[in-house]
Amino acid sequence: MRKVVLCLLAMALFCPALAGAAEPIKLGILYDASGGASDYARYNLMNATLAVEEINQEGGIMGRPVELIKEDDGNDPNVSPLRVRTLIKRGAVGVILGSGSASVLQARSVVEEEKVPAFATVLSDKAAQPPNNNYVFQTNNTVSQMTNVFVATLRSRLKEIAIFTDTSPTGSGLANNFKKALTDAGIKVLAVEALDVGATDATAVVTRLRDKWEAPAVLVSGQAPQEQALFVRTVTDMGWKVPLYQDVTAVSPAYRKLLGPKAMENLYYMEPIHPDNQLAQKWIKKFTAKYPNEPVLTTMGNVWNAVYLFKAGVEKAKSTNGVAVRDAIEHICGMKSHFGPPSSTVCCSKENHLCADPNGTFLAQFRNGRSVPAEK
Repeated sequence: MRKVVLCLLAMALFCPALAGAAEPIKLGILYDASGGASDYARYNLMNATLAVEEINQEGGIMGRPVELIKEDDGNDPNVSPLRVRTLIKRGAVGVILGSGSASVLQARSVVEEEKVPAFATVLSDKAAQPPNNNYVFQTNNTVSQMTNVFVATLRSRLKEIAIFTDTSPTGSGLANNFKKALTDAGIKVLAVEALDVGATDATAVVTRLRDKWEAPAVLVSGQAPQEQALFVRTVTDMGWKVPLYQDVTAVSPAYRKLLGPKAMENLYYMEPIHPDNQLAQKWIKKFTAKYPNEPVLTTMGNVWNAVYLFKAGVEKAKSTNGVAVRDAIEHICGMKSHFGPPSSTVCCSKENHLCADPNGTFLAQFRNGRSVPAEK
């Protein structure tokens, strides 16, 4: 009998699986550590890490721990497919595509070929569209979704508006897109005024909008935060009491730092984190506890949705097989969202891999150091 016991103990020491240790389920994340997407991609990594920690504290997935593995593509679309393939070779059975939009679009061909479910956290409308979209699920609101909510909200508040932008191709393109959407919604665009990229004085642009066009409201857009912040600060410093509207650019910690609290209070902007969304407030509390010196980037709720959608898919499939998990995710609808108003949910289907709630953003104001729903 003593020999049998010793034998079992030896098996437990040298064969952990036989001793009850479960093999981890590997979830990969593609991110950018130093390139053009690094400002937000590092938040993707930090929040994915927190979400995985939370799942492991609650027992993992089907009793197995989750291991997050990472690869950096430098936001290079030529490199991203190689890095995703490396993640899969390292054992990833799911991948978060958390680098820049161009990189994510290029990486989709690999998960399609390898039949591994992936979760895009970008704003691009193309991420969940053909080609190579059969294994990609988008957990972030797209530009089109946010623009639809933004324009519908403006339509209920005003009849005329002017647009501020910059002279870059991206700035001009954004202004034209906003102008068309506003016009289609029945809102008259009085003027589009642009500031040169790199300008240090916006007085002339603000003066024209105020005195020549008598704009009752201004939509702030552009390529980079510097010119947008300069415009908003100038409006504030000149004492022009005009409503300023902006998209989710205004939730960026770097942009808010450029603006300062006084200028922030002049803005109405699209915000994905509602103060009454308990899941959102829960992850923000975890983030600030672990990273006390980091500002909160509120768009990161979509990364938490990505991790939990992966968990739900594996549990529903009762397998880590890519095809089975993909098929299971296509039947997940009604899962509580980690961003948006309290009623927001994640909803995927075989026909639509854009799983983010279309009403996941809302018009907000900055009051007493935090975002709150805008007053009507």
